[in-house]
Amino acid sequence: MSLTALDNDFRHDIPESTEVQLHEETLLLAKQAMTTLSAKEQALLHLRHEEGMSIEQIAYDYTVNPSAVKMRLKRSREKFIAYV
Repeated sequence: MSLTALDNDFRHDIPESTEVQLHEETLLLAKQAMTTLSAKEQALLHLRHEEGMSIEQIAYDYTVNPSAVKMRLKRSREKFIAYV
């Protein structure tokens, strides 16, 4: 195997620094956007998108209707996106 082939293989294993920087900036922006939400809004988004809970399970845990959970999630996502 030639040195050039090894060099090309190596480049595919390491993300480009601009990709890494963009990823880090995106994470920072997402964290900042989350801080603009109330604790309840953060919890709902966390349960739905990070924990993967169903709308029905969240509604049951919070003793509200599933439609209320959907609306609260919608509003929370809108606030999040407005910041970003």
